[in-house]
Amino acid sequence: ACFSDSYGTTESGGISSNGKILSSKGVEVKLDDVPDLGFTNSDLPFSRGELLVHSPNMCQGYLRDPDRTKEAFITVKGKVWYKTGDIGLLDNQGRLSIIERKNAIASTFSGKIIYPLRMETKLEALDCVEQAFVYVHPATDVLLVVIEANLDKLEQYYDEFCKNIVANGTLFDSIKEELLLRVDPLDSGGICKTSVSFKGNIINSGISSVVEKVHVILSEYILTSVFADDKGEFKDVEFEFWFESEASWTVKNGMLTGSLKKARGILKDKYEKLWKRVKE
Repeated sequence: ACFSDSYGTTESGGISSNGKILSSKGVEVKLDDVPDLGFTNSDLPFSRGELLVHSPNMCQGYLRDPDRTKEAFITVKGKVWYKTGDIGLLDNQGRLSIIERKNAIASTFSGKIIYPLRMETKLEALDCVEQAFVYVHPATDVLLVVIEANLDKLEQYYDEFCKNIVANGTLFDSIKEELLLRVDPLDSGGICKTSVSFKGNIINSGISSVVEKVHVILSEYILTSVFADDKGEFKDVEFEFWFESEASWTVKNGMLTGSLKKARGILKDKYEKLWKRVKE
């Protein structure tokens, strides 16, 4: 079988295949500077910016939505370009790489640029992680990492890494309710949390001695397994891990879209509110 890594949008059709722009099909691309996020055409070694595309198959706008159309489509020298909302990189051979969604990029209080979607993709490669959501609080240098856990796999990790460290005979089933994020709408208590960093320090932790130890071990395991190659990038960043139960994000409760993508705005609002209540 032959596979290719294709990229495109509903508005423009196909844009690239294995990084090569589909110029033979009339596709044109260019990068627009986003200086407030640090992406420009003059970046070294390669140009970076928001990807704009023009193609023969491109739509001319959104039906009965002139404001959205005006925001997403621009005309330059008589040619209409679609603003994809993706930050891209064009190398010296004209190959395209997508860095991150523009509206997902965030920065910490000290100005560190964070790419949450890239981090979530790495986290979700772990078999104990069903889904992940990274929230960057702009007033701190803390990254809140919310893990929707696969409980069967999490129990395997517990048996492998935790059983000999916590109290003898403590079964996973007896602590999992405390380990998971279970917050009454009227109460900010009950969140088991651990802050860890690549400096090797445990900054705060959970709600009971056994759960605390388990949470610390699992949090440090995930941190070092997923981001060990990036520890230079995250050396001044603190990670706070929260574990959610399986299927806590659904289409029915609005945390997922109809296409099963994370409803980032709703998730951000949820965890931002919980963050504030926990920190009060």
